[in-house]
Amino acid sequence: MKRFLVALITLVFISTNLYSAGIIKKYDSFKKITTYQSEAFDIEDGSYYLIAATGLNIDNAVYSLSVITVYYADSWRFYNSAYDSKGNKLKLIETGRDVDCSLNGCQYSEVLCFIFTKREFKAMKNGVTIKIYGRAGNNIIINIPGNDVKELIAAVNK
Repeated sequence: MKRFLVALITLVFISTNLYSAGIIKKYDSFKKITTYQSEAFDIEDGSYYLIAATGLNIDNAVYSLSVITVYYADSWRFYNSAYDSKGNKLKLIETGRDVDCSLNGCQYSEVLCFIFTKREFKAMKNGVTIKIYGRAGNNIIINIPGNDVKELIAAVNK
């Protein structure tokens, strides 16, 4: 049993690398997919991550922005659309929603995802501002610095 645990810990250590920029690289040997995830960046009412996934050919990498919002309110914000500062509509995918209520009120969380092609993601290398709109009238503005985009691209290309 001890040998199995040592082998498992060693396997996890080998397949997960931390880049100096705070990017974590993980390889799934069954799916043959490598993922790269940035550290969490704080925003008002939550945080976001930049993520890339690639198979054997890094030219086919898929990039995404994952946004986790957490807020106290009387009801859901129902985030349903997003635009960048150039007026481009972004495809927003809601990947999760949760609520936790107590005597003090309710804490809501919504998890959102945006998928980008390599070309679209590289176009953000000088930074991008994204505004996410909620049906309840609440909005979130996310400023993604160009360096964060460049660091993820560099990690994928290593």
